[in-house]
Amino acid sequence: MAEVFSGAGDHHVYRGDLAAGAELICRFQADGTLTYANPDFCRYFALPEGSCTQVNFFMLASGHERQKIKAVIQSLNHSRPAEDFCSVTAINNETRWLHWSSRVLFDDQGCPVEYQAVGRDITEVKILEDRLAAAKFDLERRLERRSMELAVANENLQRLVAMHEENERKLKATLTKTSRSLLGVIKAISKMIEIRDPHTAGHQRRMTNLACTIAREMSLSVDQYNAIYVAGLLHDIGKISVPSEILSRPGRLTEVEYLLVKAHPQVGYDMLKEVDFPWPVAEMVLQHHERINGKGYPQGLKGNEILLEAKILAVADCIEAMGSQRPYRSAFTLSEVLKQLVANKGVAYDPDVVDACLTIFRDRDFDFNRDVELDYSL
Repeated sequence: MAEVFSGAGDHHVYRGDLAAGAELICRFQADGTLTYANPDFCRYFALPEGSCTQVNFFMLASGHERQKIKAVIQSLNHSRPAEDFCSVTAINNETRWLHWSSRVLFDDQGCPVEYQAVGRDITEVKILEDRLAAAKFDLERRLERRSMELAVANENLQRLVAMHEENERKLKATLTKTSRSLLGVIKAISKMIEIRDPHTAGHQRRMTNLACTIAREMSLSVDQYNAIYVAGLLHDIGKISVPSEILSRPGRLTEVEYLLVKAHPQVGYDMLKEVDFPWPVAEMVLQHHERINGKGYPQGLKGNEILLEAKILAVADCIEAMGSQRPYRSAFTLSEVLKQLVANKGVAYDPDVVDACLTIFRDRDFDFNRDVELDYSL
């Protein structure tokens, strides 16, 4: 509702009310000439009290702001008696921002008498907003550069895979999601590793199928499931440093050759630690040969020092390997494999992981060749 001004007496009372406020309060005529300014207003603009009538409200703003403020004031009428606006001014050569709430005051006949403005300094808020905007812009640029770097890395890895497997399906030229592009590269690397060791072809895929099924049985989160899926496909990436003749040798390895094979978790970790996965994939690859009794490798970790996801990979890796044919031994039967698993429950392998594994073999009709996929439900 518009404020009604009805004479000198009311004018005096209203000035008294204004002077008691803590805001920058002023009244002015249509041409901007001040008729009243409260003490806070005078102090802010360094005006001697009582001399405000010699000051023009519009001239307190910076030059480029004045016409905008005039237009706002001139637009006030009965249908639109109030309006907020911001202005920029210079105080002691320092730029300051102010927020104003303005309104038109009418006399008893409904004619405009003068205008009132109540302001407050918002400089600190404005500076903070500018800083946040600058930080947001910088972050967006960094994310854009990082996305471009990942895209280039994915393309280079895809070309490397194509050199080793001519029949490998080409990844789509344009991918809508970085995760799908990265997954294609991960699968290709997994197959490249198997090409170097044909006797374990399919091991990483089958082991991942088992590990992810155990994760589902244990009701792990989607994040944990996806971490196990990616780490399962990459868990033997470190074997790329082992000569293929050692990997495929049917006879017993020498001590030096065995130590070289045992180094593959550390090599895999070193290859993956700089990749910006959303999960601790490199740590899981490093720990997939650890045992809860501390007799695993490469670090000899025990119990809760080992990631739960790595404990699941350890069980799945062992089960799949024992049940598969190798050049130096025949495959174990499922009954023999599960017997060994039970014997090492709580000794080498986590009891909860073992129980989940036994359940899916005995009650869930598990099939190593029933492929699982990355969960995109996040």
